[in-house]
Amino acid sequence: MKWKLRLLKLALTSFLVLLQWPITVYAEQGEPQTAVFPKPDGRYQIGFHQFEITEHNKWIQVSAWYPSGSRATGERATYVIPAVAKVLQDKGFPETEYQGLPPSWSFVDLPTATGKHPVLIYNHGFSTFPRQSMTRFEYLASHGYITLALGHPEDTMAIERETGEVIVQLAENAFQAVDEADLATFIAGLKRMSTAKSQIEWQDALGVALKTQVSNTTKRFDTWYANNMILIRAFDKIQSGAISTPLQNHLDLEAIASFGHSYGGNVSVILANKNPAIKVSVNLDGALFNWTMNEKRQVPTCFFYANQGESYPGLNDSLFNDTIPVCSLTFNDANHMSFTDLTYTMADESGKVNGYPIGQEINRKLKDYFDTHLKQANRWPPEPNENIIQK
Repeated sequence: MKWKLRLLKLALTSFLVLLQWPITVYAEQGEPQTAVFPKPDGRYQIGFHQFEITEHNKWIQVSAWYPSGSRATGERATYVIPAVAKVLQDKGFPETEYQGLPPSWSFVDLPTATGKHPVLIYNHGFSTFPRQSMTRFEYLASHGYITLALGHPEDTMAIERETGEVIVQLAENAFQAVDEADLATFIAGLKRMSTAKSQIEWQDALGVALKTQVSNTTKRFDTWYANNMILIRAFDKIQSGAISTPLQNHLDLEAIASFGHSYGGNVSVILANKNPAIKVSVNLDGALFNWTMNEKRQVPTCFFYANQGESYPGLNDSLFNDTIPVCSLTFNDANHMSFTDLTYTMADESGKVNGYPIGQEINRKLKDYFDTHLKQANRWPPEPNENIIQK
């Protein structure tokens, strides 16, 4: 029998745009898949707090997941907010992507655990939203990390403000359709980047790719970078309590990292390269472009890649140098959206959801990398296993 809904093609969107993320598959017979999200296995409970930061006439929304030593009680944060659910519904996604999801492990405004905790700045993929990776933030919070995930006004799929106002992504900020010739040129550039033997060769391939219409999403980069700087400049106010959150006096500002998925992975790596306060960065299956044309890595950086669909393991590896050694992990059987919570809802063509082990493996490796660089733990490089290919 034919599927009523199939996984959407992960071509160009594998690295830049992700308007077409894979959706849950329904079979002709039987019930839709029911999401099973992993229980965080760290020693802490998970607190959640959402707030806004205003700087002059600009504002951003920040969603915080953090460790708590208190009893888990009270209101739970939801995996998908109503405004995002409406956009998904309007775009024709199945209800299983935004309704009937299990209760989260995040409790609103729990007290933060005693002491200071490493800070992780997170940027989501293009046209998506922060909570699309909420189980990852819960996992990290349970192990003692504070994740601050940015909502980018008019770029994030939908933001519900403190006033109740809903801000959706502007049509002109979304990915625009391109012709097949431009798409083919762009993909050829990605393939050349993934096999480049030098940074010069990598830059040349990137230069060709950036001349296509496909690269129009780069026009939003400066805005996303500026939004991250608003957050960084507000750290002292969060720490002092001038911006009221449960995080007052709990940020370890000597242990800051940035990470992100897809487009957000690119932003996060460049953010670390430009800001000495950020000690380490991780790019979850994203291409690099824009400011990286003539730059090498200045801080420890790791690239996590998928090897299924239109994926290009090793895409950015030519950017490493003698000072910053290569850190490149490819996750077997992962596709681009395996680096989000969709790994727990996406079904393959047999109707089965097989992404649970992949999502957990990504979580463990991400934690080990941060532990090594922010907590001085000796957990890197990882032990070889059948689930990953590493450089």
